[in-house]
Amino acid sequence: MQKHKIVILIPCFNEEKTIINICKRAKKFGHVFVVDDKSRDNSKKLLKKEKIDFKQNKINLGYERSLIEGFKFIIKKFKRVKYILTLDADGELPVDNIPKILNTVKKKDFDLVIGKRKSLNRLSENLLDLIFRLKFGYKDPVSGFKLYKIASLKKIVNKISNSMFLVDVPVIFLKLNLRVTNINISTTKRIDSPRVGNSLKSNLKILRIVYKILH
Repeated sequence: MQKHKIVILIPCFNEEKTIINICKRAKKFGHVFVVDDKSRDNSKKLLKKEKIDFKQNKINLGYERSLIEGFKFIIKKFKRVKYILTLDADGELPVDNIPKILNTVKKKDFDLVIGKRKSLNRLSENLLDLIFRLKFGYKDPVSGFKLYKIASLKKIVNKISNSMFLVDVPVIFLKLNLRVTNINISTTKRIDSPRVGNSLKSNLKILRIVYKILH
């Protein structure tokens, strides 16, 4: 796949330890674009120094809204792009997974490819994974490693929730009879605390997502 056909979208909040290495390694597969969620560390300074394409939110918007803003910006500004690949900035989802997801859409033009992690971080994620498999036939909807076909994403980008870790995206795609699939991906364990919130807060949020999916 030609590099100009894919933008690798990386949401970033206080990831100065990992963001530059992730961006440099991802560049070989496509155009890297970072949405910095008003980081309080040196993330912005490092991105500017390394001349990495990014925009910074004026205020801290959170994970979902940062991704949605990134989607909208890319759809508007990158006219020749066919796919958006989302990749977390913490290094937990290795860049080495990118060729596998690109080969998947080379073989069949899926609208959404979800990277299935071997192990999930929280009990609530495992519960959501089980429910999602039973109800929709797909795994790991919370995964930050996804490939979106832009033509399909355009149809629903204004309908994405700000509070569901983008779990609603595959649900909407499936309701529209768009093509969704899983691939298995490798993961590594991050050395510090996650940026999406403490364990209790994240578990409660995922349990609310479980409730919404079931109703």
